[in-house]
Amino acid sequence: MLKLTETEHILLLKIHHIIWDGLSEAVLVRELAAFYTAYCNDLSLELPELPIQYADFAVWQRQWLQGDVLESQLAYWKQQLSGAPFVLELPTDRVRPLTQTFRGARYRQLLSKELTEALMILSQRLGVTLFMTLLAALKTLLYRYTGQSDICVGTPYAGRDRAEIEGLIGLFVNTLVLRTDISGNPSFEELLLRVRQVALGAYTHADLPFENLVEQLQPARSLNYTLLYQVMLGLFRPAPQIDLEGLTGSPVVVETATAKFDLTLYFFNTASGLIGDWEYNTDLFDAATIARMASHFQTLLEGIVANPIQRVSRLSLLTLREPHQLLVEWNNTTKEYPQNKYIHQLFEEQVERSPDAIAVVFEEEQLTYRDLNQRANRIAHHLRTLGVGPEVLVGICVERSLEMVVGLLGILKAGGAYVPLDPTYPSERLQYMLEDSGVQVLLTQARLVESLPKHNARVVCLESEQ
Repeated sequence: MLKLTETEHILLLKIHHIIWDGLSEAVLVRELAAFYTAYCNDLSLELPELPIQYADFAVWQRQWLQGDVLESQLAYWKQQLSGAPFVLELPTDRVRPLTQTFRGARYRQLLSKELTEALMILSQRLGVTLFMTLLAALKTLLYRYTGQSDICVGTPYAGRDRAEIEGLIGLFVNTLVLRTDISGNPSFEELLLRVRQVALGAYTHADLPFENLVEQLQPARSLNYTLLYQVMLGLFRPAPQIDLEGLTGSPVVVETATAKFDLTLYFFNTASGLIGDWEYNTDLFDAATIARMASHFQTLLEGIVANPIQRVSRLSLLTLREPHQLLVEWNNTTKEYPQNKYIHQLFEEQVERSPDAIAVVFEEEQLTYRDLNQRANRIAHHLRTLGVGPEVLVGICVERSLEMVVGLLGILKAGGAYVPLDPTYPSERLQYMLEDSGVQVLLTQARLVESLPKHNARVVCLESEQ
């Protein structure tokens, strides 16, 4: 609740977003100030006649966005978003509800003037905008949090790129989906150039309304997350100051307790530095989690301006206090363990919770929980046809790889017990282990078969079962 003094007043306008966007506010404030000043000085005022009305723009847009123009726009976005993973598996404090909720809160972050200026200097040196630098930094943060190297983030686009509509009040904003490939562990500078290319391509094809894009792409729909992206980034000018005759005006931030997406980061570039508003879904995240995420983002930005050629996987996220917290305060590994469930059953529960999250990574390869589960199931089914079940020992002799995890899970799912055999052991040691354990089945890799000592086990090559 706002408490006002006798000399303070609030001007409240309730306007639907369907006829209003952020730049419309600047137009209204400018015209309101002009009329108020004229009124106070007993002057008449006539604003310049508008060259067009919003209805004229709407008619023109429908007529223009047809034929070759529409096909060109659609072709770009279909190619750009083909095969994109439209679910970002951020680590949340709670399991995502079956139906999306919109309860939310905001966390405000202040970045120093020095850091803001350093980011602007870096942006100018590399020929990018400040927004592109912030987007590349956010993509880096999301990459580090999720392990996903193909990330889509939404952003609002003003859409006022024609002089005739600059003075109009109306909804011109569109939403763009910016997809970035972060594979190969690039340096931040290299990632920033990738972001620049994607952003410029999106701006060139920004006239296709977002709802048309969804209609054409027809992505798989779910009730528990938003289509195409779940994280949004925007960079704006500060809210316009209201300079009225004899009055001092300033905008008032109102807490709406709602969140349109999992996470929205709005930055405002002020004279004292960047101000960031982190709007988050409170059914997914705790306030402490978002505060920590914001501090990681600030640490990341500081590392970027200090060494922009650093690989994105090497840029530090941790604040000065967190290493001690990680080693001491968070190192309590005591946890209640369900005694009535096996490891592979707990794994399957995790598959249900986050099927598209990254489960295992080896060098440049990775598997989601769904993929890992499907591969392990194929191994388990084949092992059962070979008689593997309770009390049956299965040898597994593979190099460090994704196949190692697939094989171990497959054995457990089949009900057997695994006997690990390191392929780097001397042949005599491997032969003794095979004979002593009496394994009936041996999981291995095709390239290792010829180097294994003599044995009586049935050989199953993991590659042939994938």
